[in-house]
Amino acid sequence: MNITHILYPTDFSEGSAAALNYVKAIAKQYDAEISLLYAIDEIDKGKGWYVPHTSLDEFYKEMETEATKKLEHYCYEELRDFKKVNRVIIKGSPEEVVVKYAKEKGVDLIVMGTHDRSGMGFVFRSVVEKVIKKAECPVLCVKAPAGKTA
Repeated sequence: MNITHILYPTDFSEGSAAALNYVKAIAKQYDAEISLLYAIDEIDKGKGWYVPHTSLDEFYKEMETEATKKLEHYCYEELRDFKKVNRVIIKGSPEEVVVKYAKEKGVDLIVMGTHDRSGMGFVFRSVVEKVIKKAECPVLCVKAPAGKTA
């Protein structure tokens, strides 16, 4: 088995943070490329909500700005020892974005954090379940530490 490219989708939660330790360990062992991915869910697609287009544009722009800052922080603080790191932000359904990116980029392993059943963890957990079902490569799910939630 040779792992050359690891995809690390994150929602910046404690569960996702726990998965980062696995990403670093595996990437170091295999000298693998790491892609950090944040998906901006399109809330206006099929949800039945009316949101004025201008405010949605501003919302997405702000989400992208904040996600960019957080991904930069990950790279500076957590991944500075790795030479092959990509920062990717894509607008779309998180599970679809993760699966499509992994397939298009030839990802060998997806490493994701999971959460308990409280709060917004439910949302990301369902994303993990869908990725496991649809991904063509292995998916490693890392459980959040006890007492930590989304």
